[in-house]
Amino acid sequence: MRGRSAGQSTLQRVYLLGKQLLKCRRRPTAIVSANNQMAFRAMNAARELGLRIPDDLAVMGFDNIPLSSYFDPPLTTVEIPIYETGAETMRLLMGILSGENFDKLKLFQTKLFVRGSTTKKIFP
Repeated sequence: MRGRSAGQSTLQRVYLLGKQLLKCRRRPTAIVSANNQMAFRAMNAARELGLRIPDDLAVMGFDNIPLSSYFDPPLTTVEIPIYETGAETMRLLMGILSGENFDKLKLFQTKLFVRGSTTKKIFP
């Protein structure tokens, strides 16, 4: 697409695919997106089809960008430690380049923010 970044065209595809998925006879009751921007697109598609969030469709994102708490309804999301994951990735890359041994698994503390886009039945 001319004049659009790859990210914008990906978000447009997410919106169109979400709308197609939500038109199915056996449509989902919940969507968990890879990030919050994709979740926002899914919510927009759902609204255009007359679905109510969270009554008809629960939506959850992943990354807790600042807009998440201001969206209508506020988006349930998982926050990841961006700085720490970036720093660890750089340490891992430096270790690989220098031939050092490294741990193949690194766990990070995440935090779930339950907001209005999901019902309490899903997250007690």
